[in-house]
Amino acid sequence: MDGKSRVDFEEFVDVMAFDATYKKNNTIMADEGEETYIWLLQRFVKAMNGKRPDVVIIDGAKAMKLAIERIFSYACMP
Repeated sequence: MDGKSRVDFEEFVDVMAFDATYKKNNTIMADEGEETYIWLLQRFVKAMNGKRPDVVIIDGAKAMKLAIERIFSYACMP
């Protein structure tokens, strides 16, 4: 994430789009397991000063969905 992303999240904290393959045909992570996504989301929350989104849009990866349900338990995934 860059500075603009942080500012945008501060302003529009309600929705987050999470796509591990953004701008690539390959994943940005070597391991796409649930525990890796949990680790990544925990780092995200720390970087965003504890703020969590209300809605998360994902690319459909099952491990990602399970991790989001654990870290953002109240979030909606349309």
